Amino acid sequence: TPLRDSARTTSRRGRLARNGLVVAQMALALVMLVSAGLIVQSFSNLRHVDLGFDPDGVTSATVALGGAGYRTRPAILAFLTQLEERLAPISGAPGGAFTSVLPLAPGGDSDMNFSIVGKPERDADGRSLVSWYRSISAGYFDTMGMRMARGRALAPLAPEAVVNEAFAKRFLPGEDPIGRQIVAGGPPLTIVGVVADARTRGPRSETRNELFLPYQFMPQGTYAIVVRGPGAAVAVPALRAIVRAIDPNVALARPTTMSELHADALAQPRLLATLLGAFAAAALLLALLGIYGVVAYAVGQRTTEMGVRMALGATRGQVTGLVLRDGLTLAAFGLAIGLAGSVAAAGAIGSLLHGVPPRDPATFIGAAAAIAVTAAAGSWIPARRASRIAPTEALRA
Repeated sequence: TPLRDSARTTSRRGRLARNGLVVAQMALALVMLVSAGLIVQSFSNLRHVDLGFDPDGVTSATVALGGAGYRTRPAILAFLTQLEERLAPISGAPGGAFTSVLPLAPGGDSDMNFSIVGKPERDADGRSLVSWYRSISAGYFDTMGMRMARGRALAPLAPEAVVNEAFAKRFLPGEDPIGRQIVAGGPPLTIVGVVADARTRGPRSETRNELFLPYQFMPQGTYAIVVRGPGAAVAVPALRAIVRAIDPNVALARPTTMSELHADALAQPRLLATLLGAFAAAALLLALLGIYGVVAYAVGQRTTEMGVRMALGATRGQVTGLVLRDGLTLAAFGLAIGLAGSVAAAGAIGSLLHGVPPRDPATFIGAAAAIAVTAAAGSWIPARRASRIAPTEALRA
């Protein structure tokens, strides 16, 4: 009797340990599935964010006018004027343009102080008016696929400016910005258009106040040339030839495409989605193997019981349901524990999400359904095996 009691105690402890391990695997798998589901949805949303410009089909390269021949404003303007004239005839392209700051490119944006004619030079907090700005050529908006919300784009050699929607809301709320004049370190520039907001620092970035100025009124030493249409294989050699024809001493640097820059901006969320997806798949596989092993072992231990049940009239369906119920009971405990862990994990990764709430019901329901299906699949084979036990063989054993 003491040996039998000891064996029962040891068997009970072993069963509890095995069941506890499977419950923990189920709970961990649910946490990983929910986290992966939220991150993958967030990445998908980021891929389809409207950037405010169209990066597809745009090739870019940089020219830096930092040599001895470009220390004066007239020298820089002479180079840029020739560059603008020569960009239009690129084979297969509707034209090109250039900008002092390229969207999605590494590095920071430029900001400047300005004033609006007829408005206070400082805001309500006594601070100077500040906005991001870009020095651009006349064809920049068309080349980048940016939509004009109001008015028109810049005309060549005209003392004009274009602002974005965020600028208009921030500095001219409730007013018509068209026709207002801006002073930004030079002669007044008339606002002729309002361009749609753009996420210039990437899909996760917020829109900022932006001011677009003609390069003739705000020349810079470095410009990014952008060309839409012919592809990098055609556009880069053509741009190199144009720059060489203007000045052989100026090099074309950092050739790339806007699609590549867009992909780079999504690199971190893509990596996170891939890693969490792989971890979730591994956790689900371990849960499947775990519940299969535990249920199969339990069926082996209960062979005599199953034979007696069938000898007394139990059907195969009843025996199968009995085994499945045991497996699904473990899954239910795992789901209950994993749900609490999933809520906590979702809250922890909330700052990484875009366009999906941390407690997205569809994600939680889908993950729970996957766990339930996994538990049923892992229990099914042992359940079928139990239903095929011959009563005579079980009783003989």
